[in-house]
Amino acid sequence: MININELKGYNLKKDLELRRVLKRWHNKNTRGGNFGINLMTNTKPDYEITGYHNLKGEITNLSVGELYQCGTTMFTKDTMENWNYERLINLLNKLINKKTEEVKLLVPF
Repeated sequence: MININELKGYNLKKDLELRRVLKRWHNKNTRGGNFGINLMTNTKPDYEITGYHNLKGEITNLSVGELYQCGTTMFTKDTMENWNYERLINLLNKLINKKTEEVKLLVPF
């Protein structure tokens, strides 16, 4: 499982070789919260990851897409245990570097 604490700007910037990482929002509530993080690349397009987490900080739903566009759901509560930070970074690296054939193999649909 991926924890919200793993999605820090410094870690994402370094691991994805990004120009900038911005936390757009992080709302907390009695069941957990939701968040949005912009991933600013060195070349266009830029991307964003959005999702929900529970009270333990475990991400229960994650979507990835181009900035300000409707993203693709990567996992939900049913499949969140199959994901970890390394797998997410691997997929995002392939997406950002436009290796679409490899990305299609990793997306769980």
